[in-house]
Amino acid sequence: MNNPNTHIKKRALASVEDSKGYSVILQDIARAAGEEAIIEAKVLKIPITYLNEKHQVVKKFPDGRIEVIEQLQKTKTFKVLRKGTVLHARKG
Repeated sequence: MNNPNTHIKKRALASVEDSKGYSVILQDIARAAGEEAIIEAKVLKIPITYLNEKHQVVKKFPDGRIEVIEQLQKTKTFKVLRKGTVLHARKG
């Protein structure tokens, strides 16, 4: 079933993507989603995985225990992506 509002939502999103504050809007959305996920994990008593200030991927368990999964190397290189770039990721 097609939702008649889908086209309107896509058009509204396109206007946001073209705005100068697009990255700020995305950061706010990502931050809110992350905070919500943390709250849900606490309620469900499941561990959360995140990157800490020491560039470590860690898993924090409901009992407070923290397990280091991987130590990442600090890097100064980055790639600037143009709007519309498609990223492909592989599992494993």
